[in-house]
Amino acid sequence: MSIKSKNNEWEPLNPGFIERWGLKIIEFNIKKIATQSHRNIELKEFYSNANIIIRNSTLHSFLIGLIVTVFYVIAYLAVVEYYPSELIDFQDLNFYYKWFWILLVLGIFTYIELYLVYRVGLKAVCKMAYYVGFDLSDDPILITKNKNILSRIALEIPDHRLIVLGINPEKLLNKKSLFIKTIIYKAKIVASNFIAKLIVRRILARSALRAYSDFIIAPITGFWDGLVTYITLIEMRKRLFTRILAEDLLSNLINKCNIHGIIFQELCMRAIASAVILNFKFHPNLEFLLLKLYENFGLPNDLSHPLDDIEFFLNKLDTLDKEKYRGDLLALVYFCFAVDGKFTNFEKKIAKSCKTLSSIESQNIITKLSKAINKCDIEIVNLFLYRK
Repeated sequence: MSIKSKNNEWEPLNPGFIERWGLKIIEFNIKKIATQSHRNIELKEFYSNANIIIRNSTLHSFLIGLIVTVFYVIAYLAVVEYYPSELIDFQDLNFYYKWFWILLVLGIFTYIELYLVYRVGLKAVCKMAYYVGFDLSDDPILITKNKNILSRIALEIPDHRLIVLGINPEKLLNKKSLFIKTIIYKAKIVASNFIAKLIVRRILARSALRAYSDFIIAPITGFWDGLVTYITLIEMRKRLFTRILAEDLLSNLINKCNIHGIIFQELCMRAIASAVILNFKFHPNLEFLLLKLYENFGLPNDLSHPLDDIEFFLNKLDTLDKEKYRGDLLALVYFCFAVDGKFTNFEKKIAKSCKTLSSIESQNIITKLSKAINKCDIEIVNLFLYRK
């Protein structure tokens, strides 16, 4: 999806129904949290505070999955007992009544389960955002608004795949691999429940515990809901932490751009664009850095190569040995590579084509910076980004 700019404001994205519902819950939660809690913007304490929220929310999701599934099984067994026949007889109305009630019960309890689990996730991301001082006001230059970041993470909505300033995140993407991953992603909750049920029934089919096989699905469902919540909130913790880092890094970059001039500004935008290509999507914090630089300096004139020409950027990076701004640019590159807390094999493969990034020093810095972002270790981050 290509997005165009008009007077430094972008065409608004139209969020879907689920995302809009999430935004309403976020606004309600933020108002409620603000009246009950004191704000904490100390990054050193964010990791421990966030972990408490993550543990509690994971437990709540586990209990929701467990309890709701128990009630579902009770309702399901009641339907099966009322319509005991297992024969497939399309001429018997009871066959259709039975499956109508089974599907209705499944739909109702699945809705209740997802609604409650998502409410837990939305409340948790709001708490973390509030405690770290994440600004939820809308910035017209940003495409993905800050509240939408929270909503999309909590509701497991993937990041946008946008084409902005000519940067195409799918430039190096294997479309077949993307399709397979999308199918798996969409089907994981339903598939996990059905697969678990089949496995358990198969194991217990001839044992004395056969009558309890349906109820054993309850803790499995609870575990899955807890795991999904845990993974979701871990990702939110990283994104909130790196947004605060990105805001600090942006102030530094603006000062450096004023000192080093238009060449440095262009290379900064190319560094961010290259990370977007390697990430296969616009990570919200890369979008933030790119568009805030664009807001302050605009797009460089007479670009010899598109911003997303990663080969051109990496070759250029190797020619900057004597430039004063080399260290500042490398700090940005390291941050962009590590922004999602991972240094993937694909990124390592691409980095090897660049003499600067293939060095042992650069590889170690990106790896350690990724680990520091996962642990929200501000001291290690400052060590590598600002040499403090």
